[in-house]
Amino acid sequence: MEAKYSFSHKWKLIGIALFIIGLTLGAIGVLGNYEPAFLDVRVPDFFGNSSFLNNGSDSDTGWPKMRKNNLLDEIALSLLLIGGLLSVLAKEKNEDEMIMKLRLESLLWSAIVNGILIFITVWLIYDLDFYFVMITELFFFYLLFILRFNFVLMRQKKLVDEE
Repeated sequence: MEAKYSFSHKWKLIGIALFIIGLTLGAIGVLGNYEPAFLDVRVPDFFGNSSFLNNGSDSDTGWPKMRKNNLLDEIALSLLLIGGLLSVLAKEKNEDEMIMKLRLESLLWSAIVNGILIFITVWLIYDLDFYFVMITELFFFYLLFILRFNFVLMRQKKLVDEE
């Protein structure tokens, strides 16, 4: 059976590389509080303090307003999401029905674990910390899947080699 939504196995390494680069940039930006000046640009502020959601409390007119923003966090998160998606959807070199079954089971396991973690987060983490954890949850699902799938794949190959 052929998977409808899958890429060539060559995209897996590219996806993992993008994921690692995004993770590194995100850690530098958030944990190191680093924002390189060359990434400071003016961007439209559709949903910020000066938007239509503010119910006209700003005296300025015109929508959207423009604001200065550093793009490091947007670049990091985009790389994480694209890299994660490529890694998840890339076929193995020799994809068969057993590997597809392992992939599906790993996907389901990742969804369950991620859902449980989000539920726990809702009840234990508050305010701005909650916001940062939810941003992390955007890519954590991919990370869980990649780790779980490669673990069960490695274990399966080891069992086959022992026979």
